[in-house]
Amino acid sequence: MTYGAIISKPFDVESDYSEGAYKDAVGLVYAAWTVLDFFLWTATFKSTVPLFLLAFFKWFYMLLYTIAIFGAHSGVETAAGVFAFLASVMAFYGVYDGLVSAADSYAPLPESKWLRMPGSWKKPTNANRVALV
Repeated sequence: MTYGAIISKPFDVESDYSEGAYKDAVGLVYAAWTVLDFFLWTATFKSTVPLFLLAFFKWFYMLLYTIAIFGAHSGVETAAGVFAFLASVMAFYGVYDGLVSAADSYAPLPESKWLRMPGSWKKPTNANRVALV
């Protein structure tokens, strides 16, 4: 939403900057999000592989795109796009995994702890159930 607001015509942020200054301002926004994404990635170290990869690919996309903005490297910008695509694949897998549980789908994913989202393989116990009164 931040980037969308910067590039949208109703806010007209670009007209307030010269050519080089606008590019630097967009680069600073990406740099701030790169730092945040790095911390979010470190929070997934004990998570599942798909969630870890999603956070890593998103952080690496932000890092490469920030470098591409400040350095005007078209090859790095292309590599950033590849990592953005890989992040979207991991995000779609996470959504798919959440939707195809054994209770909700005729074709659930195989029971593999490293592929599934945390807690999805645990069987509910009486202690976990809430009594409806």
